Amino acid sequence: MTFGERVAIVRKLKKMTQAELGILVGYSGDIVSKYERGVPTPSIDIAAKFAKALNTSLDYLVNGIASPGNELTGELPAQLQQFNQLHPDDQAHLLAVMEAFLIKAKLQSLLG
Repeated sequence: MTFGERVAIVRKLKKMTQAELGILVGYSGDIVSKYERGVPTPSIDIAAKFAKALNTSLDYLVNGIASPGNELTGELPAQLQQFNQLHPDDQAHLLAVMEAFLIKAKLQSLLG
């Protein structure tokens, strides 16, 4: 899994939009989208901004290593490891489905 894929997953788990994350790191949502797609590869300073904004470790975003107190629990860690073995098209489909459910949850919370 790449830096950008990890950023996208953590951002979605935190129910943030690309625009919201962009504000926190000082970039537009379009730039966040590019980093999530892996174009361009971030410098260490930019990667650190993403880690701070997402309240996760730089080591996790860059290397996939969870820091103490920041581990995922349950079945999700094993599934995330398997995600990396999927064909890129399948990865994109899974991320799209996850995004749809996150949007649905956000809409439901707004509507009451």
